[in-house]
Amino acid sequence: MRRLVVSVLTMVMLLTAQVPAAGAMPRWCEDDPPVKITTLSGSKVVLHVTNYGLMPDDPKRARDVLKAVKSAVVWHTVAPTEDRRGTDVTVYVLIRSPVFGGPFETRSIVHQQANKPEPVLAEAYGMSGSIMEMRLRLDVP
Repeated sequence: MRRLVVSVLTMVMLLTAQVPAAGAMPRWCEDDPPVKITTLSGSKVVLHVTNYGLMPDDPKRARDVLKAVKSAVVWHTVAPTEDRRGTDVTVYVLIRSPVFGGPFETRSIVHQQANKPEPVLAEAYGMSGSIMEMRLRLDVP
């Protein structure tokens, strides 16, 4: 009986124990807007640009970072490839820095399906307030 009580108490203690935050992985907030590309021949391709901002521990600052990520400015340019069989696309992303608190780390990736960031077609790392640039080739003229 004593062994059962000790086992139950040990299990309860293990289940209610909290992991310290010091070893925790960084948290990123994200947004995944579609970007409609029209190639020079008129073909339409939809890509997705997932933008990330490194989340701080402070809740107010975290809200500001999330707001900045969700209001990122995304634009692109297209040009024919050298062999004229595809399209070179350059995607630009600007995640603005919040008014208070200074810049934060950012990341953007370009991929083809919403909410499925694999395979990554292009990626960039940066800081808020700076433009990230990603280049990729589409096999569509």
